[in-house]
Amino acid sequence: MGQFSMEISGCAGSALSGNQQFKPRVGFKLDALEAIANDVLAAGFNVVELDTRFLPVNRAHLAQLREIAARIADKQWSGRSGRLSLNFTLPTPVLLEEIQAFCEQIPAPVVAKIDGGLNGIDSIQSVRRAKIIDQQGQPPIITCYPLLRNALSNYVPPDKVLDALILSGADVIYPGGRPDIGHMKRSLDSSVQNSFVQAVQRYRDLVQRQEAMPTIAGGIYAGQLHAYYELLGPDVGWVLGGGVTLHRDGPKAGAELCVDVARAAAELRQKAGRSWSANLSKRLVTRCSEAYLGTSQLSNSELTYFSPSENLNIARLAPFEVKK
Repeated sequence: MGQFSMEISGCAGSALSGNQQFKPRVGFKLDALEAIANDVLAAGFNVVELDTRFLPVNRAHLAQLREIAARIADKQWSGRSGRLSLNFTLPTPVLLEEIQAFCEQIPAPVVAKIDGGLNGIDSIQSVRRAKIIDQQGQPPIITCYPLLRNALSNYVPPDKVLDALILSGADVIYPGGRPDIGHMKRSLDSSVQNSFVQAVQRYRDLVQRQEAMPTIAGGIYAGQLHAYYELLGPDVGWVLGGGVTLHRDGPKAGAELCVDVARAAAELRQKAGRSWSANLSKRLVTRCSEAYLGTSQLSNSELTYFSPSENLNIARLAPFEVKK
């Protein structure tokens, strides 16, 4: 399986071998942030990441966040790493001092976020040039959301912005243009099949390049994770926000559901060979269908289970190949 991360606004990794993550947004009290992060990581996520809008207001605030991150990193998470990734989208001189302090305080591996805004390329390059390392002598894992990817599209092709951030040293990045399952009909109609196949191939190409882990984000819910795993495999990260926090029983239940779907998706893919895998169990399908009732503005059809075998069997599209 992938790794999971939650943006505390969540990224969940593809079926526990990629990257699962959860993101909290502005307005969280720090004790609530720590409690939710602990619940989500205990459920099986790997990273809780502070959202683009959750920026430290001063250095004292950053020091408090580092203390929380250190307490979280010191825990045993069933033999895996669980990390709180802070948002270091800061002026470069402050960034270098603070990320150095973070690497000195947090056991390896260290995960830090630097968004791709106006100063993103220089900020990431500055960290790499400074040769900042963690307690095991490794550079921090840098995650990045390319804020200006589309904003500059009249002047710079979006993928050139993406390439610049990756070449500057981003390790995990949202490339945009994900295959859009969530806002489509339950069956893909012919008018969108070509663009859908192209989006899948674009992600597969990014994985093949092995330069940075691409992620999917933006309204991803538990019922869609099986299809995303079938299409993209364990080397694409899942960033889950609403998919975790909007569960009717709270973030812990949302995280547990996403992890259960991811595990089942990985097991079904192993059994399916070159065919689309069988559906999730009826019990899991029901859990996906009931998880967000009354908590989201999206229609129920967008929040329930999306069957790969019933909806993705279209020309020029096949499941990703399981490595032997």
